[in-house]
Amino acid sequence: MKKIDLNDVAEEFEMISSDASLFYNKTTGEFEYYCDFFGGNEDDCEKYEEDDWIAAPDHQDINEYSIMVDFIETITNPRKNELLSVAIEGKGAFRRFKDTLHRVDLTDEWYAFKHKAFVEIAREWCKENDIEYIGDEADKESEEDINNEGEMDEDTDAYIGTLSYILSMMEANPVVTVEQIAQALDKTESEIESLIDTLKDMRLLKRSTRKGGQWISYRLKRTSDRQ
Repeated sequence: MKKIDLNDVAEEFEMISSDASLFYNKTTGEFEYYCDFFGGNEDDCEKYEEDDWIAAPDHQDINEYSIMVDFIETITNPRKNELLSVAIEGKGAFRRFKDTLHRVDLTDEWYAFKHKAFVEIAREWCKENDIEYIGDEADKESEEDINNEGEMDEDTDAYIGTLSYILSMMEANPVVTVEQIAQALDKTESEIESLIDTLKDMRLLKRSTRKGGQWISYRLKRTSDRQ
């Protein structure tokens, strides 16, 4: 049986709908969709009963609604949390949820959270079906970047602390001036402006600082990797 990449599995699972079933061929390593609506017949369906084929979770098994609920629980901003919580109540929850994500500038965070959730679903599916997989390495590196503060040198640690302090000042007082920040940190205004530009590049100015320096360290690395 071929090894399978968890990220590839997650992407396939994200495309599962209530109208189609997804199957995996453990010999060829390929996924295949079956849908009655698009001309599937009984003979086509029977082939998936063969030993080479393994059924993927169906739309109900995945339960994307519960993933939305879990995501909302991670949002610490009270206003954004409330807007998203209201959005998923009643009929049309998925559409309202996506519209609200755009309004509160959390679309990127949602898709990252959703993909990670699907990777976990993929991992459990692989384990249940004795399918060897790869793809944990990137996840482990990300966790190490966030959690392994001890590996940073003193200069990097001080730089991250300065960024974190500037960010907290700007969120606590939206009208704080560059001059005031410079005085508080005993730096020149040009230095502060450069640091603020860094925060803008990291798209952090409008986001919570609850994760502090570790999160800024991780975002710094991700920004550097993209450049």
